Amino acid sequence: MPIPNFSELLNKVLNGDSPALEQWLQYTESNAFSAEEIKQTIDRINAAEEGLQKSYALYLNALWNLYGIGTDKNQIEAIRLYEAAINLGNSHAMNDRALMHEYGLDGNRDIPAAINLYEMAIERGNTAAMNNRAYMHQYGIGGDRNYLAAIALYERAMNRGKTEAMTQRAYMHQLGLGGNINYPEAIRLYDKAINRGNTEAMVKRAFMHEFGLGDVTNYPEAIRLYDEAINRGNTEAMVNRANMHRYSLGGNKDILAAIALFEKASKLGDILAQIALSQIKFVETNEPQAPEQSVKTNGPQAPEQFVETNAPQVPEQSIETMGPQVSAQSEENTPSGNLANISMLILSGFITAAGIAAIAIAFTVLNAATCGIAGVAVANVGAALALSGIGLFATGVYKNTSTNSYPSLDVVDTMATIP
Repeated sequence: MPIPNFSELLNKVLNGDSPALEQWLQYTESNAFSAEEIKQTIDRINAAEEGLQKSYALYLNALWNLYGIGTDKNQIEAIRLYEAAINLGNSHAMNDRALMHEYGLDGNRDIPAAINLYEMAIERGNTAAMNNRAYMHQYGIGGDRNYLAAIALYERAMNRGKTEAMTQRAYMHQLGLGGNINYPEAIRLYDKAINRGNTEAMVKRAFMHEFGLGDVTNYPEAIRLYDEAINRGNTEAMVNRANMHRYSLGGNKDILAAIALFEKASKLGDILAQIALSQIKFVETNEPQAPEQSVKTNGPQAPEQFVETNAPQVPEQSIETMGPQVSAQSEENTPSGNLANISMLILSGFITAAGIAAIAIAFTVLNAATCGIAGVAVANVGAALALSGIGLFATGVYKNTSTNSYPSLDVVDTMATIP
């Protein structure tokens, strides 16, 4: 399907129009260009003369080399083109190259170089650089944590319409980072970002509705916002909505709907969805066929019920202390991006396993004493299901405590944050 008014859009992009650049990046991320549009763009890039258009021609060429649009993916060539655009003062190229330095996307992590380029882009008014540098201050990347500096940059970017900054600042209000917890202000900023189409804000606001943060629990509104974000491809929303289906939050339990959403998120590369599917598969393939009589009279009252009655109900305290962005103390040693998700999963796995081991031993001893081998089988079912249930619920809650307002380790997602 042709992009509407493509020639006009391309002309605006080559002249540095920020709204046009945002549209262009969305099309780039989804590779929505037709063969004719690719040819037209390449012709304009090659024909660009010195000055502003030349810097943006270099920038667009760098992007397409990263994404492999109109050419094979070529990171080395992308870096060369970014550097050329930077030499012409292009702040978007500065931001992209800074991201590559910050996360080592070119093979070498260079925090001082990232900070230097972010600062150069900020001086030129680049809101993505403001947002990314604020994130570094917030999490102590390249220096001590500095909430005040983070807030100053988030608010500067917010005032220029950057919805990612609105979402991140709202999140700080929600968790009391750099000040007291302020749910009304968090809600105001989330709603403002939602009205401008920010899917991460939809997910965060839906989570507040789901667990009654700042107001009473409102499952219908949580579901509405999750579904809207899902329709826009947000994998966090898919994972959280799947957990609602699995734990009967806002409706009847629907394991098939949960699996469908986990699978959809998994295909889009979501690590937590992949782990959730593995947990579900583990339970399904390791459930022994215990005699019905022993289950009814001596064992836990059906494995399914055991999962539901022992799944954590997520008190407000657990929401505010589980994830890497929850408090200054819990943030202290958490790596950024997807690495934080993996580390948290490993940690929660050890903690959960220890607790479940105790449960399994207790049930095994009790049931072995009362009904022999059948009791042991039922005990092991209960333990395995509890491990799966608690682990999945924890991953869903943890997923919500991370944010996409900062750049992902994935180059595609990273580029999507550029204004």
